[in-house]
Amino acid sequence: MLHSKSSTYESVGLRVGLRLYSYVETTTNTRKSETRAEGSYVRPTRLLNLIDRFLQYKKDSDEVSKKINAEGMTKKQSQDVEERKNKLLHEKDNIDAEKTKILNGTIFPAMASLTVLLEQMREHPNIREVFEDDVKELFLLVSSNKPGSTIFQRFVEACVCKMERGKQHKVPAAAAALALPPDFRAILGEYMQRAVFEMMKEMVPLKFEGSHFPEDVIINDMGRSIAWSKFFAAEAYRNLEPNLKPDKNGMPRGKHSRQASF
Repeated sequence: MLHSKSSTYESVGLRVGLRLYSYVETTTNTRKSETRAEGSYVRPTRLLNLIDRFLQYKKDSDEVSKKINAEGMTKKQSQDVEERKNKLLHEKDNIDAEKTKILNGTIFPAMASLTVLLEQMREHPNIREVFEDDVKELFLLVSSNKPGSTIFQRFVEACVCKMERGKQHKVPAAAAALALPPDFRAILGEYMQRAVFEMMKEMVPLKFEGSHFPEDVIINDMGRSIAWSKFFAAEAYRNLEPNLKPDKNGMPRGKHSRQASF
């Protein structure tokens, strides 16, 4: 459904690199003129409007389908239903076009820029020093819509959890059953689990220097979490695309259905 998605990523690394260079050249120690994260997070009105349009389209489509399947409509009623059906088809085309514009124009470029920035920070200590406070604020800013949650917490939970915390027990059994089979979120969960595992391997020797505790307890405990994450991720790979089955390290191999150009 997306058109020319690969063009969205072209030269992203170069553009971000130039921005990094410009930022390093112009940033001062005062940081007084910088726009802070709390002033930069704005309500994504265009995206929310698109979601509202799609939900309304789904509701109207269901009503039209019920009327079409109903018996006893007059000729006038049938004509009205057909006219409404055509309008809904036109609205769906408009929704799909708007979806493509938002994804290609905003969401995918933002993901590409953030990924490249974080990788550059990891590779270059000087770049990390420049952006460290900004990234900390970006991720750990407290959410105004969900008190007690940070932006990053909302992001992670939305990535890997199909149902919101505290609402699992309220979901009907039939809906819950549909939500249980592993999908790509299990794969994302394994990525996160492995990343946390690598972080802990770096930290625990410093915390427990000269002790066998890290290797005998912490690493073994986290290894079990890795094993379970790998188990569900493997099932998710099988359910999605055979060419994405993980290698011995649990990482995808083969050709992805879509590739980013950065």
